[in-house]
Amino acid sequence: MASPQVENGYIRIATELWAALVRARIPGEARQVFDSIIRKTYGFNKKEDVISLSQFAKDTGLSRIAVFRAVSKLQTMRLITVTKKGNRSANEYAINKDHSQWQLLPKKVIETVSKKDNSHGSSVNILDTTVSKKGNKSVSKNVAHNRHNKHYTIDNCPERSLIDSEPSPAIPPFFSQLELYRNDKKLCGRICQLLPAWKSAFPAVDVEAEIRKAHAWEVANPKRQKKDRAKFLNNWLSRQQDRGGTVPEKPDPMKW
Repeated sequence: MASPQVENGYIRIATELWAALVRARIPGEARQVFDSIIRKTYGFNKKEDVISLSQFAKDTGLSRIAVFRAVSKLQTMRLITVTKKGNRSANEYAINKDHSQWQLLPKKVIETVSKKDNSHGSSVNILDTTVSKKGNKSVSKNVAHNRHNKHYTIDNCPERSLIDSEPSPAIPPFFSQLELYRNDKKLCGRICQLLPAWKSAFPAVDVEAEIRKAHAWEVANPKRQKKDRAKFLNNWLSRQQDRGGTVPEKPDPMKW
């Protein structure tokens, strides 16, 4: 039976910050990585810490590619800061304590609109659904509409959804130019979302150039194309990082 004791270690965190986290909606994988950063920093009385991807994977049980997604999400939401330290493969992570800067996901809100109008002799009750941008307001509107003394319940805005909408990541021009992923927009979105994390994880690699090379290899070897291209690209970039990278060194202006 588990029996955690404070004497064996604890995390010291400001009450205001914890209250902000209680209100925050953070996706599952991103929350796991976020909690891991808290443990690695505040758990050891540090503001920041150099954490490798393998450490994240060990702490959370997630795959390295899932960690990439989570880190990218946390950066987009401005919950953490990631700093490169020279040519190290591991980056330095810190919690952004200024929770006023956080870009949190909107909460689900159901907006019920009842419309009634006496001009045509009937009443129509309309159930409308929407998502509040700030996630903390609901709206109720009343309008009259009568016809034939009948009651209806209809969806006035079918294009709206209760599913939280997230801004789609910007797709770099070279993805569309090379048609890397056979017009599979969903997969392309996944790859493009991982691009910032790959650049951060493999600082010694020219990520965009290597992706072009990987695509050329796929074209030259159609029978050996990989189904999971995100994993394929991750392994490709990792090998280049292990070989010393592909980013050319900047010339020293002091040397002639």
